Amino acid sequence: MATLFSDNFDRADSTTLGGNWVENYGDWRIASNKLTSTAAGDNICSNTTALGTAAYQVEAVIGYTPASDGGPGICGRLVDINNFYLLHLPPSGVARTNLYKKVSGGWTLLGTGTIVLVGGETFKLSMNGTAIKVYVNGVEDISATDSAFGSEGHPGSRIYNGSSSSQTLDNYAVYDFAAAGGGPTFRRALLGVGP
Repeated sequence: MATLFSDNFDRADSTTLGGNWVENYGDWRIASNKLTSTAAGDNICSNTTALGTAAYQVEAVIGYTPASDGGPGICGRLVDINNFYLLHLPPSGVARTNLYKKVSGGWTLLGTGTIVLVGGETFKLSMNGTAIKVYVNGVEDISATDSAFGSEGHPGSRIYNGSSSSQTLDNYAVYDFAAAGGGPTFRRALLGVGP
């Protein structure tokens, strides 16, 4: 597979994200070599790098406290702040992944994972045609079929209530499916970092 975009945020602390990142909503920053937000409410950012395909996989290491922090996640095929797919980590209840779509501002749950989260996992949101999947540390956790968003859109990130938690994203990368078949084996090609 080919790396379409990657960012490990290893740069000086700043309220300017750089690297083709756009703050769609809320307030974002680079802090301690990670992407984060300290703003209350919803915070969404996206990357405007042209991917050239709607079939791609978005991966990131998410720092958070399971079933406590406000609900960080990874966005895919983001059109605007009211239309996108979201790999979501719930702020309460059992610590498992959720897969949502947000259409015209309304949320629909597409699936809930079975892997119990402990914090600091590598998450992947995979979109190949109408096959939308979530992986945790390379293991498939959610599989859904949905056709709400068929165009490329943008990869992105979401943090909710960053002012009351320490949610972060790191080792962010976007891959296509070339020579990989879109299967469950997913190796990070980011600066030689595993797993």
